[in-house]
Amino acid sequence: KYTEAVQIKYDPSILTYEQLLNEFFEEHSYYNKIRSTQYKSGCWYVNDEQKQAIDKKVAQIKATKKGIYANVATTIEPLNTFYKAEEYHQQYYSKMKY
Repeated sequence: KYTEAVQIKYDPSILTYEQLLNEFFEEHSYYNKIRSTQYKSGCWYVNDEQKQAIDKKVAQIKATKKGIYANVATTIEPLNTFYKAEEYHQQYYSKMKY
């Protein structure tokens, strides 16, 4: 089993991890529990500092949101192995002609 995911590389002098988390949780449906492991909401961390920041953000959501928006269905796990998708999946949107 696998989950389709995006690995983000960022410059912390330009964008903090907390700002990245804010965008992550604001721009997708973190509250929808999807049964498919392929398309679930997931957040993977590489160290204790990232895990603590994620936990803090989740606690903030639970304390400030109401109704279904207070539920966080996002899976939070340590990053073990990340497999890069096939080349034709890379930069997909930039390759598409809309």
